[in-house]
Amino acid sequence: MKRLPLSRRTLIKAAGLAFGLPPLEAMLGATSARAATPAPKRLVTLWGGVSIGCDQSTVAANVNIPATVGPNYTPTGGLKELTLQGVQKDVAVLSGLSIPYDTTSPAGRFVTDGDGFHGSTMLPSLAGVKGTNSGNYNTSGKPSADQLFASTVTTATKFKSLVMSAQPQGYGMPLDAGRHFCSWNLQGQNVAAFSQPQTLFTALFGTGAATTDPAAEALRTRRKSILDYAAGQTSRLMSKVGTSDQKLLQQHLDEIRSLEQRIAMIDTSACAQISPPAAVPTSADSKGQESNEELRASLMTDLLVHAFKCDYSRAASFMLTWMQCFMGGQRVAGDGLDLHQMGHNLGDWTRIGAVVGFHVRHFARLVSALKATPDVDGKTMLDNSAVVLLFDAGHGLDHFTGKQNQTHSSDNMIALIAGKSNGLRTDKGHVVATGRHPGQVTLSAMRSLGFTGALGELTSPVAELMV
Repeated sequence: MKRLPLSRRTLIKAAGLAFGLPPLEAMLGATSARAATPAPKRLVTLWGGVSIGCDQSTVAANVNIPATVGPNYTPTGGLKELTLQGVQKDVAVLSGLSIPYDTTSPAGRFVTDGDGFHGSTMLPSLAGVKGTNSGNYNTSGKPSADQLFASTVTTATKFKSLVMSAQPQGYGMPLDAGRHFCSWNLQGQNVAAFSQPQTLFTALFGTGAATTDPAAEALRTRRKSILDYAAGQTSRLMSKVGTSDQKLLQQHLDEIRSLEQRIAMIDTSACAQISPPAAVPTSADSKGQESNEELRASLMTDLLVHAFKCDYSRAASFMLTWMQCFMGGQRVAGDGLDLHQMGHNLGDWTRIGAVVGFHVRHFARLVSALKATPDVDGKTMLDNSAVVLLFDAGHGLDHFTGKQNQTHSSDNMIALIAGKSNGLRTDKGHVVATGRHPGQVTLSAMRSLGFTGALGELTSPVAELMV
């Protein structure tokens, strides 16, 4: 067959749109390239204001630290929620983490009284700076991970970072301790959190939901059906090129059809109209009360995922519970004590597992939702995100009292991380990372998204997560 010379600028046109052709022999060796649609990178940090253990006079196995390691580990305690939510294989659990108890180590902590412990761990974990018993007020002038990552995003979004708290009040915790903050801007100033689902909805979507522009919708419709519009042109072109070019052209058309199908999936879910959440009552602000934080966390998770679909933000800091959490445990763990006192007075590992499980459950729900949501590049949102869950305390030596097996300890801490961007190794299951800093897990999440700087005083990610 005589080949028809084609210009490298040859396009197939239909319905006011056009798509280019792949490099064909008929183009006389010309080259072309197609740029894939880049997907947004997203960072979420979550915080649980509890210890993963309980005070013990003797050594006891911690149910919230798996006894086995590697990708096939057996989740125990609160980590069972990963299996229940279907995301165990998508999450790496790091144990053996610690925050140094001195003022010279990077992102160390130092307290002068036992109660001040709870103001000393969040800043090292989320901002990579030192924590003291001055409460959770950031005196370093350094930002938290969400704000630091958001500052590198060049695309304008409605919110640089969405800062949220499922716990709406302190339940007797005075606000002057600053323990209701989980985000600090580029100057190290406290960023207030949305603590009511309805308020968060209004801030994101106004009094109604996201609307669709008719002209943009018409354009999307035409784009989705461009191959059908162009069927006649493609058939004529097929008859004019050689066999090898026909194969290349057919492969190209198949790829476009696949892209159309992905666009169709995305368009049915991206920024679609949603209804505002119902009001969730807030209880009395006294110790041991609760305000259905289970429902609040679920609603806020759903709103966060929808905000990501609408590209209203690329970062979030989500405080599931305040540090030194005085929230009542009846709904979460079946006990009337507040979550903080459960760690000190209960000595019940089953209920401690349930307390940790509350936090893991909502982390896992978010991971599952991101995994189920198509992204603009044909992957899932989880493929282009990094999600980290950190806790207020581990279980071990209380440096102030000298006692072992205590909740006031920054030894034997755990962190959970999910996401697959840039080869983040969340497929390793349970990783024993003895001596690593929880803030290094946060930095690992940031590095997987293309961030190249330091997190406060921390400069190195967890190596096992990056290879």
